[in-house]
Amino acid sequence: MTSAKAPHKAPHTHALRPRPRPQTAPRLSNSICKAGKVGKVGQSGVIYMIQTPRDQCKRTPVWKVGYTCQAFGARLRQYPKGTVVVATFNVRDARKVERKVMRSFRRTYTLDRGAEYFIGDREAMLRHLHRLVYWDCL
Repeated sequence: MTSAKAPHKAPHTHALRPRPRPQTAPRLSNSICKAGKVGKVGQSGVIYMIQTPRDQCKRTPVWKVGYTCQAFGARLRQYPKGTVVVATFNVRDARKVERKVMRSFRRTYTLDRGAEYFIGDREAMLRHLHRLVYWDCL
């Protein structure tokens, strides 16, 4: 009399399954992209809020909001001496976040000149900017 045996199973090995990738964001390096180049989609960068010397002497507070894919220090040197840095945020997809910020700021604040200089209260704009970029920060 023969008994029916269960088929032999190979021992389970973890080597056969791909390991999950860690959910960490890329870190910001000193030279993220070449100076003067527009950041690639999905490229990390810096969203910033500054006030230039030209705007510091005005009665109405004017602030520039923008982004850069280059090292922020290098970008800051392109502005006139005496420029005040209000805030910087390292973000994952700088172009996407900047578009979101600009869309919201245009609806909320008055443009002074160009597409990135806004008239408004410093603290209110800073809180607004922080709320917009918080989930995209590195």
